[in-house]
Amino acid sequence: MARKQKLDLDALLTKIVELLLRHSPQELSFSRVSRLTRVPRSTLYYYFGSSREAMIEQAVKFWMEKFVQLMTLTKTSDYSDWESFQEARLKSSTQLVQKYPWAPHLYFRYRNDPGKLGDRIRQIEIEYVNRLASSWKNYAGKPADVLAVRLSSYLKLGLLWGLAVDGSLWFTGADETAIYRVVDVMTRASTEIMSKEF
Repeated sequence: MARKQKLDLDALLTKIVELLLRHSPQELSFSRVSRLTRVPRSTLYYYFGSSREAMIEQAVKFWMEKFVQLMTLTKTSDYSDWESFQEARLKSSTQLVQKYPWAPHLYFRYRNDPGKLGDRIRQIEIEYVNRLASSWKNYAGKPADVLAVRLSSYLKLGLLWGLAVDGSLWFTGADETAIYRVVDVMTRASTEIMSKEF
């Protein structure tokens, strides 16, 4: 008897997130996800129970948390100052967008969803803001203003959105170092914002 191949759950969750960008959550039945991902329905039931909502929520949670981890780079001790920390995490996020250009779309599409999906994204957003504020305190020696953190974050999200939308311009051009020149400008701008009180 052939041995059953182990499912890569992270890869499956990534595929489900990709489907969410082409279909509304209501359109993603187990049958449709099974057909589009070529994963048997029985396997989907095994991992997600009988709740389509649980499947979608787990996929969004997986990707948003991965996105937040890459955006925050929690090992701040690896960086000597705030600017190098900011630059490293923006470069990391840029590489994520290069590999998965739809990643920022997930945030923008579902951030204001009135259901559990939107609730989970907003909860992760709060976790991100708190982690970034904590990192700022490590470097600056004082707590960050929450509005300053949010403004800085909007600036970076805008950059990532632009990279995702115009990826062919940024990632296939002759001079890819242009991205990192932009990252350098964004790093200095967001540092300036973070140093303000609102």
